[in-house]
Amino acid sequence: MAYTNKINTPHAQFFKETFTRKENAVSFFREYLPKDVASEADWRTLKITKDTFISLRLRERMSDSLYTVRMKGLLVFLYLLFEHQSTVDALMPVRFHDPPV
Repeated sequence: MAYTNKINTPHAQFFKETFTRKENAVSFFREYLPKDVASEADWRTLKITKDTFISLRLRERMSDSLYTVRMKGLLVFLYLLFEHQSTVDALMPVRFHDPPV
């Protein structure tokens, strides 16, 4: 399933194309989620949603994807957010806060 929204940056496009492929998303989540969480997911049920939650102000700098997966019979949302930059920023968590404009 290809992501259909227009993306202006090549890095964001790369992440969208990569993580809209189910096998890539499953591999990523299995590797980076805590092992006890990853082991509870029924990865056969993973689906990407069409929604995105990045504000218009931050859309140029970040790429996000929202997935659903079944865990212990419950539908769980997994939200993936990538920030593309070339240097380390100690205040990165603050940059994700998107105050009203």
